[in-house]
Amino acid sequence: MPKAISYVRFSSAEQALGSSEERQLSNYRLWLTKNPDYEESSLSEIDRGRSAFKPKHLEGGLGRLLKAIEEKRIFTDDAIVIEAFDRISREDTSTALIRINSILNAGVKIVTLEDSCVYTRESLNTSAVYVLLTKIQASHEYSKRLS
Repeated sequence: MPKAISYVRFSSAEQALGSSEERQLSNYRLWLTKNPDYEESSLSEIDRGRSAFKPKHLEGGLGRLLKAIEEKRIFTDDAIVIEAFDRISREDTSTALIRINSILNAGVKIVTLEDSCVYTRESLNTSAVYVLLTKIQASHEYSKRLS
């Protein structure tokens, strides 16, 4: 049975005082109940107060997830479940796409909860790639304006 790996991230200590973490985890748990073909993975990660623009999260949970994919502890057909693509990266488009592509090329799916999309290696060869590029560019531009 494929595993669902939750990845939760927020950028600042101020956000830790709010509901960002609980909202993301709650939405992940809801997704699990609606997707009984997946079982929860023990490899889930949380990056508290780590920027995806700088990208400090590569030194934390996301870095550990990428290493687990590399080491084949996360398997083909497993899914990384995130709130939105900006959890993985707010870097420039080409850098973000390389990171996302490395996950998808390993056969690992990415599920975005904000829009209920499932991205696979194959989806990069469809019009879904345009939606993905738009999301990546928008999150990078937003972070650039904030900094």
